[in-house]
Amino acid sequence: MTYTELEAAVKSWLNRNNFAALEAEIPTFFSLAQSRIDRDPDFKMIELIASEVVSTGTPSIPGGFSKGIAYTFDDGCQMKGANIAEVEALKGTPGTPTLIAPAGTEFIFGPPPNTDRDFTVYFYRRETPISSTNESNTLSTQHPELILFAVLLEACLWLKDDQRAAVWEGRYQQTMDGIAIHEELKQWEPGSIDMRGGSQAPVDRGGF
Repeated sequence: MTYTELEAAVKSWLNRNNFAALEAEIPTFFSLAQSRIDRDPDFKMIELIASEVVSTGTPSIPGGFSKGIAYTFDDGCQMKGANIAEVEALKGTPGTPTLIAPAGTEFIFGPPPNTDRDFTVYFYRRETPISSTNESNTLSTQHPELILFAVLLEACLWLKDDQRAAVWEGRYQQTMDGIAIHEELKQWEPGSIDMRGGSQAPVDRGGF
């Protein structure tokens, strides 16, 4: 569903008199609802994104990066997600990287690579929220009901309608649980994908 379609659904489900003041707040309800979804630890939208050649430089963190899942060089070597301090402790002699961490807009490695390497990152992707200027995204296409229930919940909180808010909270949680199960079942298992064709070493789902 598009933003316009979901907005119409919200108006229909709320079905309130003196709707003008509430209607003016609907874009805010969408923003708050999608922020909540993005923060929810049970929600994961997974996507293979890129293969980049790196040396002692640092590759840019992909747009929408939320949390890393696996980091694999072309020879199958895997890196573990770490914090900056752990990576910095290995910033001496270049070698085969074993750790990786996000630092600002880039990844850093410990130790730094001693040669050019193909590097693939798998990650949980943060969606660009839908709005009047961005009609749809993956979430609104695949799971529009999650956005709908989250927006209705925000609207009822604004209305101080605790009874209806509890209803939409329950529908939201039920839908989130279903999506989590669906995503878990469809996720591929060991064997990351080389974007040039072929498979790589098993995926480390530890992430950071």
